[in-house]
Amino acid sequence: MLLILKTLKLRSALTKLTMKYRLISLVTCLVLQISVAFAQAITQATVDLETTFIEAEIDKYLNNSDKQEEKLLKCLEKDRRNPEINYQLARLHVTHKDYRKAIDYANKAVSFSPQNKWYHLLTVDINELMMDFTAANQALLTVSQMEPDNSVFLYRIANNALQNGNWKESLQTLETIQSKFGVTDKATFKMLEIVNTREDYSKGLEILNTAVAAAPYNVEILNALANQNLLLGKEKAAEKIYRQVLDIDEGNVIANRQIVSKDRQAATDSEYLYAITPLIDNPNLPFDAKIMELIPYVEQLQTDRDPQLISALQSLSDKIITRYPDEAKAYAIRGDIMYLTGELLPALKSYDKTLALNDAVYTVWSQKMNLLYDLKQYKDLIQFSEKSIDYYPNQYDGYFWQSIGQYESGDHDEAQAYADEMKLVSGGNPRATVMSDLIGLLIGKCNPDQVNSLVKKSNADDSNDPLLYHLIGRAYAKAGDASQASRYHEMAQALGYVSQ
Repeated sequence: MLLILKTLKLRSALTKLTMKYRLISLVTCLVLQISVAFAQAITQATVDLETTFIEAEIDKYLNNSDKQEEKLLKCLEKDRRNPEINYQLARLHVTHKDYRKAIDYANKAVSFSPQNKWYHLLTVDINELMMDFTAANQALLTVSQMEPDNSVFLYRIANNALQNGNWKESLQTLETIQSKFGVTDKATFKMLEIVNTREDYSKGLEILNTAVAAAPYNVEILNALANQNLLLGKEKAAEKIYRQVLDIDEGNVIANRQIVSKDRQAATDSEYLYAITPLIDNPNLPFDAKIMELIPYVEQLQTDRDPQLISALQSLSDKIITRYPDEAKAYAIRGDIMYLTGELLPALKSYDKTLALNDAVYTVWSQKMNLLYDLKQYKDLIQFSEKSIDYYPNQYDGYFWQSIGQYESGDHDEAQAYADEMKLVSGGNPRATVMSDLIGLLIGKCNPDQVNSLVKKSNADDSNDPLLYHLIGRAYAKAGDASQASRYHEMAQALGYVSQ
């Protein structure tokens, strides 16, 4: 009997336990079903949002900005606190130059994700475009704190402060860069620019001395230090530093020029040119630096035919050709010297050599066509200008000289056709237009009033163009106004126009 009662109690307990677990299982299933349904709803919404966002990105790369904006705004309706959507809208409005909307979206992106460097940098870009350098620098300070080992942001802060007229803040920021990252050329020269603009040359000297102490063999810094001494009137100290530069780099162009020209003011141009002969002979000096040294004096030949200057230039150009026989520029500058001194055939020979070495120098093509006209070699001019048109169909000079060549050869129809084509090719270039009109006057009948009208309309008297003055002189001569013809021919010659 006792056993039966125990058995019945056990069965009752088991039944209750089973019912309890069935109830738990039912609740668990319900919770799981609700959770799955909720998760499915979230996933679908996310998928829809991401799909629309990806479509907007595709529109961006297809340059469909209107469709891109439409889709991004749809995304924003679904998730207004999404920083990436706001960021992309900001970038879109930057491309539209709508900086007010752009900065609103960019600021929202930053507020929703303040640790994202790129969102902050976009606000920097937009504020700089809006010339709000104060706001730009506030964002840059945040970014520089995120990346304390990156000096780029500090340089940008310094530049913005300068743009804002706050040179002291800019200088302090550059000093911070120097103390934090070490002395650099970039910071040194920016600091030097700031203090020299304010004529604080002593502060500039201090900055450069600090830089030299950090890098005693940096010739760029040493040259700047020497120049700073010159600004302070310390010529002996400057010369000593320039010689120090030459001990380090004997071919240094700046130091060599300064040493040679320390008595420049007391020397004539020809004396100076003879004085720099050692620089021209120096194989360690760059070729282009030697050419650049001569160019101002070659240009001077247009108005100054001093025999000693001519002799000095010819001597130096000979030396350059001897040392650099395969350099096109060596023959080009020789040709310019010969042309401007009236040596037209030797000039033509030099230009031909230039083009044989490098036919991609268009200025030499143009100069040779001018020279063939001056030599009255009209057949060669027609052939060469035709070749020029083939090589450079978008340069109007070839059409001009073809027109002139045809005119001088008596084919006025061809001359007019090329003159008209020159206008089209030049796209309305004022010089090309007046040249074309002048050819028209030369071809047809003209009177002084027509030439006067063209000269006045084109402001030709203000052009300082020797070839233009030459053609105006010819037009006046044809119109029968010998006085004006003589006047313009003299103006052309005074500007270096040469013809046989």
